[in-house]
Amino acid sequence: MSHWSIKYLGLPWSPECDCWGFFRTVQREQFGRDLPAVPQADYRLAAKSAVFASHPERANWTEIPAAEAQEGDGLMMVKGHQEAHVGIWVDVDGGRVLHCDTPLGGMATPLDRLADEYTQIKFYRYTGAACRC
Repeated sequence: MSHWSIKYLGLPWSPECDCWGFFRTVQREQFGRDLPAVPQADYRLAAKSAVFASHPERANWTEIPAAEAQEGDGLMMVKGHQEAHVGIWVDVDGGRVLHCDTPLGGMATPLDRLADEYTQIKFYRYTGAACRC
């Protein structure tokens, strides 16, 4: 059995295809959501966290309980008190997080493995109107 997410596995990470760029690509290609770019010249964790927290796109996503996760929902991974990484929930092998990280690129990681690395993982569902930004 094949899953649509397979084509994203191994997609190389680059400054243009960081975790948010990867998230945008998957959301557009698989779910028809044209999300805006998040300008980010500074790759320090604190700077990324501030951009994510204040970006207008944030209003289009509502936090949901992990138990309600559905294919295409977003996950925000937190280190300490800072949002650090974003991924997409996929219903494969009991649920995985499709994300792009250095140096491995696109991957589908079991949630429990990410829970070992991040202090908190928040699930979000897209509730905004189709954005054509």
